Amino acid sequence: MKKIIVSFLFSALALNAWLQDVPFDKALFKDRKEEFKVAEEALETGDMHYMSFPADYQTAVTYYLKANAFNPNSGDLNYKIGMCYLNFDKYQMKQYFEKAYNLKPTVSPDILFYLGWCYHLDGNWTKAMEYYNMFAGKATAPELASLKTEAFKKIQECKNGQALESQKARVWIDNIGDEINSQYPDYAPVISTDEALMIFTTRRPDTEEMAFGGYFEDLYVSKRENGVWSKAVPIGKPVNVKGQHDATIGLSPDGHTLYVYNDDRGNGDIYESVDEDGAWSQPELMEKSINTDAHEPDASLTFDGKRLYFTSDKPGGTGGHDIYYSDWNDEKQKWGEAVNVGTVLNTPYDERSVLFTRMVRPCILHPRDTIPWEDMICFIPNW
Repeated sequence: MKKIIVSFLFSALALNAWLQDVPFDKALFKDRKEEFKVAEEALETGDMHYMSFPADYQTAVTYYLKANAFNPNSGDLNYKIGMCYLNFDKYQMKQYFEKAYNLKPTVSPDILFYLGWCYHLDGNWTKAMEYYNMFAGKATAPELASLKTEAFKKIQECKNGQALESQKARVWIDNIGDEINSQYPDYAPVISTDEALMIFTTRRPDTEEMAFGGYFEDLYVSKRENGVWSKAVPIGKPVNVKGQHDATIGLSPDGHTLYVYNDDRGNGDIYESVDEDGAWSQPELMEKSINTDAHEPDASLTFDGKRLYFTSDKPGGTGGHDIYYSDWNDEKQKWGEAVNVGTVLNTPYDERSVLFTRMVRPCILHPRDTIPWEDMICFIPNW
């Protein structure tokens, strides 16, 4: 019995030692001065990208991970890595937020909220609600008011998730294959109505390396023949521009008009490129009725080409990003003034990745409240 007790105490002490927060203080690494210097420089470079405007989380995390390899027990650093992944790969954030909280429970007032979100994404509704409620109970500071409101919304999402989970559905998800996917980020695919053309965004070594690590976003294209996608290749100039991010956001149903997003003006705008006899034209900035000084990151054209749906977080909306539309004016040969689609679709939260589609087969739409607020919402018109 004594051996068991001693063993248990030793294990507990070892666990506590492992969970001890270790800040980046050179006094704690006197015997590893050179390694500390390299790690500290990586941390500082990561901070530069993390705190830039707009923040470059993907580049920041590459440096943070280098610093973390030297000192994996910094609560603050694990929290920052979690925040980086929150902004571009949410399914990677859990391990870092959990460790940050275990090392330093006071690392940030919002840590409990993000832990709840981690379990939310895992479909662990009970655990997620536990953390959301813990956060809401402690969120008394005025600056946490909006996040507290979000926590209550997510608690309702979890309750809806529990209800939906009780009604099992059998589905299959297949990887599209190595002709399209790579070991690097491949995302935001747009596909023509006949499913013969796919254009997507990727960040690969053969795109272009950024000055501080990582790779710029570029567009790749693949064609489908006899049910098989061809090897994806860069769409090339003039769509892919050297030294900047270029990303897919929309493709016309006929596959001849491409909508591209880039941030060359610092606010995020929609550009249009046209397929002219097999070659894509220079992307042109769309009219001021669509692009503003705010953020316009999504676009979708109707089947007749007469109406463009897009999103914007410009002032006057109902929340964050709202869905708007603009009608083509044949007489003036330009897009008309933007119209907010209203509160039937727009909420106090973000509406993103707008997609206008024609329903060609029966489908089931889950209630909107079960979908995390940054995720895509698909709406189908009432024909």
